[in-house]
Amino acid sequence: MTRLVQDTISRSLTIPQESMTKASQTDAFSEWSRGLVDNATRFTQDYVNDLFTREAAAFIEKSDPKPFFLYLNYTVPHAELRVPEDSMAAMRGHFEEKPYVNAAADARPTGWQDTSLGYRSQPAPKAAFAAMIQRMDRDIGTLVDLVRAQRGQTLVMFISDNGPHQEGGADPVFFKSSGGLRGIKRDLYEGGIRVPMIVRWPARVTMGRCGCGIWLRAAPASRCGRY
Repeated sequence: MTRLVQDTISRSLTIPQESMTKASQTDAFSEWSRGLVDNATRFTQDYVNDLFTREAAAFIEKSDPKPFFLYLNYTVPHAELRVPEDSMAAMRGHFEEKPYVNAAADARPTGWQDTSLGYRSQPAPKAAFAAMIQRMDRDIGTLVDLVRAQRGQTLVMFISDNGPHQEGGADPVFFKSSGGLRGIKRDLYEGGIRVPMIVRWPARVTMGRCGCGIWLRAAPASRCGRY
């Protein structure tokens, strides 16, 4: 079985791989994005997802009308459960909270080269989680509006990399984050490895339709961007 899986993977061509040869513009913004290293001096002042959104918007707004491929890997709603106050204020007080406490992490800030002390405390984890989702939804809406206005019939795909987490005070049971499936992140049950996907592709994908099929090379790179 292992050999079969390896052979299948070796013969597979992912959308990004195909896009690199056919799309005239490619970029990626993620929690491990090398393209954002130059902005490191702003990390102490910026909420990183806001930074991702601004950089992605600037990429979409480029005047070049040729096809493009953009991979945008938001960090939210990953732990640690932190969000700017303008989003947090709208959610605070709406949930019965169980504070998450980690005094060691609160006492000493650590960098990426340090030994992790875990996630910092969050007195209102449910409110923070909901606020992170709401902020992400707002920002994705902003980017989709840009795509709609400037990039024609662009394919947009939204998907998670794994099931919901419970670190940092997150409560996947309360939010029914596994969608009724058993398990969460790092589990090999369906709730840990099976995730939903939302696709927007005007004139090609019918709005409001649900399906359980698997997408395999459903978006040839020749169709990326404006056409």
